[in-house]
Amino acid sequence: MPVLSFLHLFGIGSYLPLTAEDLARDMKHLQIVGRQHRLWDILRPVNSEETLTQWGLRKVRWRTREDFVGNEDGGWLLKYF
Repeated sequence: MPVLSFLHLFGIGSYLPLTAEDLARDMKHLQIVGRQHRLWDILRPVNSEETLTQWGLRKVRWRTREDFVGNEDGGWLLKYF
């Protein structure tokens, strides 16, 4: 998993003590992280901490192939989500 660029944890309930921020900080190759019905883009500026930008509810619900430019695996994985 050291080069995983997309991770979405679904159906884990609230008992898993991981946040999107924890995953982004610990998994340096992630570009998109998801938990339940939420998704975040991970921005990694040079020499700075990562920033997470949460997708809006409409974007999560009606996501398109263009939302996953540069991360085709994520788009394919969420095709039937």
